[in-house]
Amino acid sequence: MEKNTYLKYLTEEKDKYDIKILAYVIMDNHVHLLIYNKKVNNISRLMQIVNTKYAKFYNNEHERVGYVYRDRFKSKPILNRIYLYNVLAYIHFNPIEAGISQRLCEYSFSSYNDYLYHRKSKEEIELLFNQEDYQSIYNLIHEKYYKKLLLKSANSPEKILKKYIHGKELKEIKRDKELIAKIAIELKEKCQLNNSEITKILSIGKNRISQLKKEGYIKKEK
Repeated sequence: MEKNTYLKYLTEEKDKYDIKILAYVIMDNHVHLLIYNKKVNNISRLMQIVNTKYAKFYNNEHERVGYVYRDRFKSKPILNRIYLYNVLAYIHFNPIEAGISQRLCEYSFSSYNDYLYHRKSKEEIELLFNQEDYQSIYNLIHEKYYKKLLLKSANSPEKILKKYIHGKELKEIKRDKELIAKIAIELKEKCQLNNSEITKILSIGKNRISQLKKEGYIKKEK
């Protein structure tokens, strides 16, 4: 009921701001949206209204008062098609990664089936794929992401770190530039992680990877 209510508010409000919801997934404690609009301010207004309406509904339903959302929503611009397709698949695979569902089509609160069964508008399809005959591309995007997940599980960051630690503390390893570079390279190649994800796992500064590249410990990509 609660997920249906959030989706209802989202659907009711999006047209007021000429916003296209290209993809979504509503999880138990968070929501992911792939949104298209020419004005960034409209997205902020949409999220503020939808989240406020839902918070009132939730508090009333559970006879409580106070905040429902801890933080303001976060958003990132998508500047290329590769990233766009990765975000599309990432959103749809959330229930599988969370262990809630075993198949994409089984989860009711995502847009995966909307594309699978041609329930999206022609305009939304063209925004994502630049063509009406999108099904093969759509399937390939999700197949590639699934293989990426399998690769991650076979070569998890935990397994890679364990291989290098050998009883040492992580702070000791972080002082060894050659070793930290070696771990970073393996995390990137085997786990398909980006620099931001690697720095979080290794608890190192955001600019550490760039510095290691400058010093020659990590070869720059061509």
